[in-house]
Amino acid sequence: MTALSGSFFVLPNFIDPFADAKLFLTFFENPVVVSIAIMIWCVYFFLIYWARKADRNDIEKVGVNIAMDNSQEDKYTYLVCIITGWWNDAGTTADVSMVITGALRQSSKHALNDDSNDRKHFQSGSEDWFVITTPNTLGDLQSVTVWHDNGGNSPAWASENFDCVPPMLNLTRIIVEDLQTKESWTFLFGDWLAVDRGVCTTTVNLPVCTQEELKSIHKQDFMLKSSQDLRNGHLWLSIFSKPPHSTFTRVQRLTCALSLLLTTMLTNIMFHGIPTDDPDDQKTVGHITLSLADIVIGIESAIIMFPINIIIVQLFMKTRAKPLMKYKIKLPWWFIYIAWTVAMTTSLVSTYFVMLYGLKFGYQKSVDFILSFFTSFFQSAFVTQPIKVIIIAVLFTLILKKPVELESRKTSVVQGEVSDESERREDDNDDGQEKNHFIPLPLTKKLIEKAKEKLRIEGLVQETLVNISLYFVFVCVILFMVHGHRNIKESYLCTKAIEDIFVHPSHSEDTWVYPTDTLAIEK
Repeated sequence: MTALSGSFFVLPNFIDPFADAKLFLTFFENPVVVSIAIMIWCVYFFLIYWARKADRNDIEKVGVNIAMDNSQEDKYTYLVCIITGWWNDAGTTADVSMVITGALRQSSKHALNDDSNDRKHFQSGSEDWFVITTPNTLGDLQSVTVWHDNGGNSPAWASENFDCVPPMLNLTRIIVEDLQTKESWTFLFGDWLAVDRGVCTTTVNLPVCTQEELKSIHKQDFMLKSSQDLRNGHLWLSIFSKPPHSTFTRVQRLTCALSLLLTTMLTNIMFHGIPTDDPDDQKTVGHITLSLADIVIGIESAIIMFPINIIIVQLFMKTRAKPLMKYKIKLPWWFIYIAWTVAMTTSLVSTYFVMLYGLKFGYQKSVDFILSFFTSFFQSAFVTQPIKVIIIAVLFTLILKKPVELESRKTSVVQGEVSDESERREDDNDDGQEKNHFIPLPLTKKLIEKAKEKLRIEGLVQETLVNISLYFVFVCVILFMVHGHRNIKESYLCTKAIEDIFVHPSHSEDTWVYPTDTLAIEK
């Protein structure tokens, strides 16, 4: 009998979900698959606790900020977006300020902060939006000047920093939009704003990019596109690197990942061990031999696994929470309960059948399945999928040369938030008195040199401490190698003999006559 005999479909391993339930009584004879399934759920609940906290932190990073130093008399508004890289050390704790220069006039200095909330700005992976007001239009923008005061514990700042290896590209995009005319200008920067990195300065003047320049920055677009897709499009990586503005939360992504993992396990274990090497099912094309059974099993697995998981992901992505009902949505808010019900039901049913299959397989076959499954899973999740992301980024940015759009809020939504924030700010300042806000000035060359010297000394101290620690570890290793392989019995007997002679002597006084008379040093 071939795998395809009698039908185009390959029948999976048979199991009775009710009669075979008694196999759970044999758990201690074959606990492999059941233990792995339970462990997966334990990891899920552990990560759910972390994901909920991370989602709450993301909420603090999104939204439009009204610059606190805006004058109530200024009615002309500009929307400024500053993109910070998503690597671990790309953000800054310093206070950032800026000036916008146009063809007609220059804006006043503005501190990019909002004291009305506890929101942290310029964190790794954030897109910070600020509303800056001016008395009149600035005309066509020519440049922006950005600086920080080098304050806080981590003042060094790189936007879109790709510094996992020695710096190759540190990309900053600052986008300024005129909310009256809908015109926008882009400013690029490819380095650090820090006293000890990159150009070694905390102040930079960025000229506006022309349309021709924007069309030619394919390398920057490729890096931005690939980072966006990895952060937001890769289901597994996005659990930890999700953009803060995405409404597809980490908890929801984690739940979708759980459903995908368990359904993948189910489809793999259903067909595990089915013979696919029958000569009648083999087709040779050139030097490549294809198994029709393998192809059919792959199609059947995809039919079982992908539709339900695509539905779960789309339900989570297309549904909005109650507070966001004022924005345009595609599904009512209560669809979120349907998404959770489908996701949990799919995961629980898949877990049950995976456990039954594992108990029915026996110990050795279960071990073989677990090893083969997780090998192929990690290869797919962390090798194949990232390669697909890179290929797509190359296709869109380097071949098709399509411009990369920001993932954050659209202008219509941003304008709604601007209006809400402006009304709230006016209510807070209804006494008619404007507060004075301190705006730090750019650091002088003298202060930058002092900061460099301080950092140089701190670096030397840290390097010295590391060298001392490494030397101590080296000495310990040498001592262990020298004394660790000595014969313990001989060492003990030698030590005991010396103690018996000098520490606990049991000989008569005549024993000491020879050493005292012969070996004693004459005074």
